Parts: sequence; C-alpha cells; structure tokens
Amino acid sequence: MQETDKRINRSLTKKEKGNLLKENQIEKKYIRWKEQAFKKWQKHIKIYTKFSTAIFKNDYKWVGEYVSGTYKHPLIFLFLDMIKFDSRLDDGETLEANYKITIYHELGHALCEYQRKMGLKLISEKKEEDFVERLARTIHYNTPLPAEAILMDQVLCLIENNKLKDKVELLEKKSKAKK
Repeated sequence: MQETDKRINRSLTKKEKGNLLKENQIEKKYIRWKEQAFKKWQKHIKIYTKFSTAIFKNDYKWVGEYVSGTYKHPLIFLFLDMIKFDSRLDDGETLEANYKITIYHELGHALCEYQRKMGLKLISEKKEEDFVERLARTIHYNTPLPAEAILMDQVLCLIENNKLKDKVELLEKKSKAKK
C-alpha cells in the first residue's frame, strides 16, 4: 500500500505528484513483493524496522530512488515502468527479481548514508554505488553479505541501542530527582 508518509508529497514536483499511484492503482503483487523483500532484508540487516515507498507510473531515468536525508526511516521511490523496462533488458531476470533488487539497492543507499551520519567511514560515497548493487544482489540471491555490510549493521545497531539506553537512564534520573 502507498504509505501516508507526509514526506512523500514534500519531496515531489507537480509532475511527479501526477504520476504517483494511488493505493487502489497498485497491483497486489507489488505490495506482496515489497513485504517479502523487506522481510528478507531484515534477516540480514537489522537496523531498519520499517521503511516507506511511493510507487510511480511513467518513465523516469532510473528504477528507484532513495530520498536523501531519510536514513533513519528510509523513503524510497519506485518507478514501475522503468523496472518493467529493465526486466525486459536483463536476460533471465524476472520483474519480481528486479523489483526486489531495486528495493534492496535503495535501502543500501540509506544504510550508507546512515553510517556516514554516524561518523563511520566503511563505505565512501565514491564506492557506494558498487557496494549497494553488490549488497542488493547478495541479499536477493542468498549469497554471503559483504563484510562491510555486516559490520555497518552491527555498529549502527550498537549506536542506536546505546542512544536508547542513554534515554532510559536520563528518564530514570529525572524520575528520581522528582521524588
């Protein structure tokens, strides 16, 4: 389903808003494939518990786009006509495979931005495109993840767990101070 994520409309041009598919315009298989892809992603990369997508009709220059700055709760645009076109060009690659690989690829960009925002330098912006494509295909084809992806996920999870721990400790201190 198309999320009611308010960030979607803020990120779109007038033309893009006209090409955004409404929930009742999206074939059920795309919704099912997105859910399957995210479950598979979460088996490998734990940092994300949710993400949002917006699905568009009509041709664009690419199959998907990660909206920069949304790394904590990724927002991904998927361009169906281009995914379908790309599927016709790839020998042996199904529409379903290309759709899911696009989701993994764009989540990979979110992961890379997240690690840079946290001060990590595991993947440079220069090497990001190759890394996220390799990550997307390893997740899709169930081959071993790149070591950088495993390390990135583990470190980001530790950072987030420590932030949560710090918030709990702060609340406990405030609670004791009130007594």
